[in-house]
Amino acid sequence: MTRPWLALTLWLIPMAALAADPGAGVAQAAARAGGLEGRILWCDATANLPILATRAGIASVMERASRARFNIVVLDVKPISGHVLFQSRLAPRLAEWRGQTVPPDHDILAVAVEEAHARGLALYASLNIFAEGHRHFGVGPGYSRPGWQSEALVSDREVAAPTGARTGLAGADPAATGPGLWAFTKGSRRLADDESAAVVEGDRVAGLVGHAFAGAAPLPVPAGGLLLAGRGGGRDWLEKQLAPGQTLSFHARHRIVRAADGEDGAALMVQPANPEVRAYEQVLLEEVARGYGVDGLVLDRMRYGSLWMDFSPMSRQQFERWLGQPVARFPEDILTPHPRPGGGVQPGRFYREWLQWRAETIRSFLAESVSRVKAVRPDLKVGVYVGSWYPTYYTVGANWAADDYAPGYDWMSPGYPATGYAGLVDFVTTGCYYALPWRADALRQGEPEAGTVEAAASGSNRAVSDASFVYAGLYLAHYSRPEQLEEAMRAARSQTQGVMLFDLSYLTGDGWWEMLERAFRDVARPPHSVAGLLDHIRAARRADSLARQPGP
Repeated sequence: MTRPWLALTLWLIPMAALAADPGAGVAQAAARAGGLEGRILWCDATANLPILATRAGIASVMERASRARFNIVVLDVKPISGHVLFQSRLAPRLAEWRGQTVPPDHDILAVAVEEAHARGLALYASLNIFAEGHRHFGVGPGYSRPGWQSEALVSDREVAAPTGARTGLAGADPAATGPGLWAFTKGSRRLADDESAAVVEGDRVAGLVGHAFAGAAPLPVPAGGLLLAGRGGGRDWLEKQLAPGQTLSFHARHRIVRAADGEDGAALMVQPANPEVRAYEQVLLEEVARGYGVDGLVLDRMRYGSLWMDFSPMSRQQFERWLGQPVARFPEDILTPHPRPGGGVQPGRFYREWLQWRAETIRSFLAESVSRVKAVRPDLKVGVYVGSWYPTYYTVGANWAADDYAPGYDWMSPGYPATGYAGLVDFVTTGCYYALPWRADALRQGEPEAGTVEAAASGSNRAVSDASFVYAGLYLAHYSRPEQLEEAMRAARSQTQGVMLFDLSYLTGDGWWEMLERAFRDVARPPHSVAGLLDHIRAARRADSLARQPGP
């Protein structure tokens, strides 16, 4: 039940707070005035399957979360493999993962709801929406439905010496290299025993480093340039064809391949514009809403795989219908990768329209999904999980901001801001995945301020602009000691209305749970659970926006 004084507080506090600090917003003022805070513990399906495979394991998780005064546990019930941890008539059940089996009569989601509710915790189910397979293991329903797979625009690049001799590039910025010529466009590279490298500034060879120097100090990638590192035949070509002072040229042929054959991430991504795909994912959401007493749903990976997806015939057809004319040169009229590694995008004539259409595609899916699950359970809360890096998040086709947030980036079309979907959901969780907590930490270390939890959380709050509540997510792998996480939590909580910790599997060893019990000293309620609060906040923001508009 809502505390009786809270409604009055909503009217007295937020507008004054807006006048004092327009950037903080009404949601921040209301949450602080009401002592409200979202505290979310995320539980990844596959990483935690040994714990989730028994009722005792699930009970232990909920007990620890309750003692640490979390108020929500998010259980990943559809990981990127496309298998599920609930009873579904459509999706395959996750019965085994990397040797860990789940008893056939053990319904993980049902047990999790029971054990969470027994301890006063809310249980939210998260689904990886447009992921239907794990590419590293070659499993998932997306492999048996190849027509659903997103299609990726890939480039076969070559580098040419002034003599005209060419060789193909095996890839760019790989984690590991084999024989061939590889490009590195960021950071530095320590040569292996059998590697030689060319330092390329712009398109000019500034120097050659032979394999005799392997093991020496790492070679930095020059600003605006790259390193070409060769092994086997790639090393032979580099040492024979290149010399300092030469100007290189780069060439590329583009082709479109299915996601299973592409190069983007572990998840096998499917087509967000495909009506069959959309219907399938929405049925799964309905199954959870209808069959389980979850308190809410979280939509994860509700996006495209990358800027280079989805170039399927279905997407082309849908885009041309939206555009109102055919695209004669596809994909060149949309975009092509620059021939030079690290060169970015070569926009086509419909580039910005394409970005807007993709964002509208995701927004319409979310609107339809919220409507369908609310028809089943009107009280059900819905949130989304996204990356905090809004200035580049357009590359995955999802605009999680408010629908009037218009920062004026050069990739934005005039209609792009209206694709913002924050106003459709109860909360937005943004991954503020940085090791440094505060802007001041970055300044002391000579690092960009944007690469801090504080800056990412503040930017998230600003982009959402009171259209929803914002909870800053932290990636626990960034912190080796509990006190480091505690400081990052302070930064996250100072800029948003709550914090999400990803993931349970990292809370091992001494001191972590004890620190969380210290950090969350008192019990708190998530602001999005207070009936009517978000409606009041949105109304207050609209009133403030109208008041700031110039008169006639």
